[in-house]
Amino acid sequence: MSDTPQIFWSIKEIKEIEFFVDEFSKLESTLDYNYNVDLRPASAEDAVRMTITATYMKTGTSDILMKGKIMTVFLIRDLKSMARINENGTEEVDLPEPLWIALFSIAFTHARAILARSSAGTKYSHMILPPINPQTEFKKLFGPFLKKGRFV
Repeated sequence: MSDTPQIFWSIKEIKEIEFFVDEFSKLESTLDYNYNVDLRPASAEDAVRMTITATYMKTGTSDILMKGKIMTVFLIRDLKSMARINENGTEEVDLPEPLWIALFSIAFTHARAILARSSAGTKYSHMILPPINPQTEFKKLFGPFLKKGRFV
């Protein structure tokens, strides 16, 4: 039996916040692509918001050809008991690293699906977010915030 207490969570909301496609630009043979993740705990609401923004640009420029921003909101029962305010006045939430990785993986999958749906019928419909290794990507993005296998 594990010493780790059971954490109950669910998906509250999946929402496309922004979608942009430039149908007037010429489709290039190569493109630059990036994505970023905004992770915001809101313990007063027992919620964690993960917003993933994917941007496709003309190679070597900042000219955006397609951009999507998708937010997934997770409810975590009694998140207040796992949160604290640090010395900078920022809220920190202590959840096990595997749970953070699972939430990130789910949010990224939502972003892939919604971006694919939104771009369907455009000349960029083939530009689906690539599959990722969620553990590797999460650690790359949030590694400095991991302490003793937990994200704070």
